[in-house]
Amino acid sequence: MKKGCVSALLTWLDDVLPGRIRLYAVGFERLMVENYMCVSELSQNRIVLQGSDGSVLIEGTDLGISEMRKGALIVAGAVACVAFQRRRADD
Repeated sequence: MKKGCVSALLTWLDDVLPGRIRLYAVGFERLMVENYMCVSELSQNRIVLQGSDGSVLIEGTDLGISEMRKGALIVAGAVACVAFQRRRADD
């Protein structure tokens, strides 16, 4: 597959969940995250990102943020687990 084709194939996701956190995995060592609001925890083993309707926990080893742009970032490192936590209605 040519470089850039993957993003073209995933463009239909834009309308499915507007404003919610989206993750795109590239192997086990990179995650692109869109639509996060803030980074609430950052260590080499754990990164927690807050979104409009909950949070995303990323666990692994040698984790770090390799690039940040408005509304998007790239997590680099050996990703072992990704978990989503929805915000309760009373929060």
